[in-house]
Amino acid sequence: MDDRHGDVVVVRPMREYTAKEVAFYNRLFSVPTVFMPALDTKVLEKPSIHRLIERFLYALQAEFPSTVSTVYRTGEKLSATPADTTAEPERCLLCLCVLDTSVVEGSTLQALLISEELSQKRPSDPSPTRGGCCAGAGARRCCGSPPASRTKARADFLPLLCYGCRLTIKDMTCLEPLPPYIRSEAERRRRRAAMKQEIQEYLLEDEAAEPKS
Repeated sequence: MDDRHGDVVVVRPMREYTAKEVAFYNRLFSVPTVFMPALDTKVLEKPSIHRLIERFLYALQAEFPSTVSTVYRTGEKLSATPADTTAEPERCLLCLCVLDTSVVEGSTLQALLISEELSQKRPSDPSPTRGGCCAGAGARRCCGSPPASRTKARADFLPLLCYGCRLTIKDMTCLEPLPPYIRSEAERRRRRAAMKQEIQEYLLEDEAAEPKS
């Protein structure tokens, strides 16, 4: 049961059945079906990681019939535990899953973020010319670089996403292609965080838990 969308609860009672099993059942019992082609219909398995995983699981399912059910049971146990269990966990703006980006000292996520930060560091750009573009051989790259406002907006937007969604939009330099409700919710969270930061010293801290006797 998926209740992360609030008032809409998604139930998947047949999720442990593979698409081939459903197709065989419909064929044997003459169940009328409706086929909805997708972007990856009739394509090879290599262009998509989902098709590669599907092909791999189908190959395992042929020899080990309990593969799919085992994968689902294992996936149900994987969840991000919020640091503060008493408060409502923050959710990703795109997928609405609990944020898994709390950086802990010595964690794998911290190592990945440090590696990405080091790999994205570039030498300082040359000084711009009178025409507004950079001089030298890197003029085209400098003239095509995003404005500082877009870079700051993207930097403020990334902490609101889980690690998977960060990887999805890591090549985006502009947030305008995102749906308006995503951008408005990001702006609302940003204002709320700024307001909380301003009144932080006036907030009363929760009393520490009483020591066990």
